[in-house]
Amino acid sequence: MWDEDQERQSARNQMRVMLIMALLMLLWFQFFMKPTAKPPLEPGAGVAPVAEHRPDTDSLRVADEDNSTTIELPAVAEAADPEADEVSISDSDLVLTFTKVGGRLKRAEILLGENGKDSVQLIPEQNEAPDADAVYPLGLRFSDEAILDELDSRRWEAALDASAMAVEFTLDVPGLAVFHKRFSLGERPHVVSAKVTVEGRGAKRLFGLDQTPAYTLNWGPWLDTRDAAAGVKNSITWRLPVNGEPVVEVLPVKNLPEENGAPTDKWIPTAEWLGYKSKYFLVAFEPGFEGAKGWARGTETAFRFGMAAPQFQVAEGETTSHEFSVYVGPMELPSLKAAWPTLSSAYLFFEWPDVMDWFAKKLLGLMIWFHEHTIPNYGISIILLTIVVRVVVFPLTIKSMRSMKKMQALGPEMEALREEYKDDQQVLGKKMMEMYRERGVNPLGGCFPMLLQMPVFIALYTMLRKAFELRGEPFLWSNDLSQPDCLVGFPFMANLPLVGNSLTCLNLLPLLMGVAIFISMKTQPAAAIQNPQQKMMMNIMPIMMVVFCYPLAAGLSLYILTSTVLGIAQNAALRATPAPAKPELIKPDNTKKKRKQHFYTKAQERKRQMKKEQDRNKKKPSERATRAGD
Repeated sequence: MWDEDQERQSARNQMRVMLIMALLMLLWFQFFMKPTAKPPLEPGAGVAPVAEHRPDTDSLRVADEDNSTTIELPAVAEAADPEADEVSISDSDLVLTFTKVGGRLKRAEILLGENGKDSVQLIPEQNEAPDADAVYPLGLRFSDEAILDELDSRRWEAALDASAMAVEFTLDVPGLAVFHKRFSLGERPHVVSAKVTVEGRGAKRLFGLDQTPAYTLNWGPWLDTRDAAAGVKNSITWRLPVNGEPVVEVLPVKNLPEENGAPTDKWIPTAEWLGYKSKYFLVAFEPGFEGAKGWARGTETAFRFGMAAPQFQVAEGETTSHEFSVYVGPMELPSLKAAWPTLSSAYLFFEWPDVMDWFAKKLLGLMIWFHEHTIPNYGISIILLTIVVRVVVFPLTIKSMRSMKKMQALGPEMEALREEYKDDQQVLGKKMMEMYRERGVNPLGGCFPMLLQMPVFIALYTMLRKAFELRGEPFLWSNDLSQPDCLVGFPFMANLPLVGNSLTCLNLLPLLMGVAIFISMKTQPAAAIQNPQQKMMMNIMPIMMVVFCYPLAAGLSLYILTSTVLGIAQNAALRATPAPAKPELIKPDNTKKKRKQHFYTKAQERKRQMKKEQDRNKKKPSERATRAGD
């Protein structure tokens, strides 16, 4: 059994590690867990950053191979019954509703859950804005300044396929071209197959230049995914080859480039695909042709992104076509892999280092395995996963405890050194290191194995925070493990100063977690509390953890609660193990050449010897006087 001194030393080391972890969590919440929710989109918002102008007339001056000519566009679509302009296609994964105005996507509903009960509509509603003024996905933005987005405000002819899984839009611009856009479903889950065809009319026309794309099939103004959560940056992401190796890059939308305070184009040449990802959803474009460029432009609350086609020219009767694959679906590995082979690389828990992302995905795979092969409930899977992690890191915990005990056994010798060299801390440190080396003890052996466990817990924490699989999954009283558990609602507590809507629900799991942390602190021996500051920290930490975790997902609180309870049981078991023997002195190797003593150490030794001689000389007169008196 461990004695009181050993328990005291163990508790001190555990408290140090817990304080370090609490500080790291505080820094994480402060700098990486900022809310990313977008404000509601006002009618017409999103146009300004990407559509700079609309001509006063419907006449365009466009260049042919000889000179520039004036082309009359069809009239801008007048506001009418919106439903009369709508046409829909659908399959088992998507329901897409288009408007004939611009031949663009007006609503994109992802069918999730049993019988689609958990469906999500990704396109922000702009009900008060006429379709001609609204920004919708899958519009065409031409590089020619005379055209730009003008075709998006014209009414196209629509032809719905008999299967109701494909639709083709056509716009005839006499003297310029006939434009076709065909969208179809069904080949791959959550993938829209898009084909844009330009058929020449009249003189030969050049679209784009050598380094300037002809047009961009784009998505805007953003995604209304309703999953904006603290710590998850909504980002533009793309994949491209760098030095022959594929690299996935991420750019938060708030960091889109600006010039003189106005948005400017972000071009990504040679991009294999480009998309926008939120916490749980992704929209991505993959070109089916050579020479494509990725494009993005705008602000955090109004932007566009898409894939651009290279320059081409068409004459009367000639056609040029470009095909695109557009993924509209969840950030879920099976769905991403089914879309196209490289899209799964967009699924990142950690952008760096790669080993952390790899490890987090392994933890996710294990959690999914528990769900599929044990009780089909992700709350149970989180508990089982936490138990497995605790078992795996248990050898590190044992090693840490043993190292602490060895340090504790050297306590008397350490106190003797502190007393002897209390006036010279540098020499004291050197003497202690010599003692550690002679006894074969690592002074960092107690804390280091515990700190090695932190990457494991960080990977698990991040995985649970981002895993799509937890979205909408119930456990006990919680209806959604990706949201706070909300045992009882308090709607009258909404919009309070400083706390906002954090207190509109009684979230029980964080409170139980705080109780478990408090019990864990109280089970430490009283001798471990060395000063009032430590006592105050022990009292504050449970409250601090409750405040941090209260607005977070129930899955995270469940994980921390389970891990804390397991830690209490683990510490109780460790305290019952016998104490190790005092480390024996390691026999020095006399065959090795003795290291030359440093001049500073020699000077300090000489100084101590002189001080001892002075002390003895001071004592001698008093001793002679005593003898003379006798």
